[in-house]
Amino acid sequence: MIASYRGTSTAMRRCSARFATLLMILAAATLSPSTTGHPYHSTQAEAELSAETGRLEVALKVIPEDLERALGRRTGTEVSLEKTPEVDALILAYLTENFRILTEEKSQPLSWVGKEVSAQNCWLYFEAHLSQELQGSRLRNTLFFELEAGQVNVVRIKMGHKRRSFLFNRERPESELDFGRIEAKDGTEPARSQ
Repeated sequence: MIASYRGTSTAMRRCSARFATLLMILAAATLSPSTTGHPYHSTQAEAELSAETGRLEVALKVIPEDLERALGRRTGTEVSLEKTPEVDALILAYLTENFRILTEEKSQPLSWVGKEVSAQNCWLYFEAHLSQELQGSRLRNTLFFELEAGQVNVVRIKMGHKRRSFLFNRERPESELDFGRIEAKDGTEPARSQ
């Protein structure tokens, strides 16, 4: 009887030792630099076509660390959103290359409005100057695709009473801005613009 008790105790000690080793491995993996970043990789943009100016006004929410990494890759130096001189010009150049509104295959110019930076989020504000109607144009959104394979970018656009969301990833980096047959806020289908 005592022998079987001692055998069980040894088996339990081995099991506990294996469990403790497994916990240490999991803890080390969890704290490694590659996994200490945020678990999701996405941007969200809200855009509205201004009836007065004909410009598409964009508010883009990004993770500050992602933007600093992307700008650092472009410049070959460390970039701080709060300390790097001329960081706004770097951001606008990155946006111009990776957030493109195409009309007749020509990229429409962007102009910088400003930014708000906090520990968790960075809001970027800019405008696209449209040479023609937004309907039928194309939007190419490749923000941070060079950093993360699983990057997903969402853009919600409001054009008058019409609203539409567009999803971008590596498999689908571009989308036609089609606002036809979109329900208005009251649930009715708006008339199409000619």
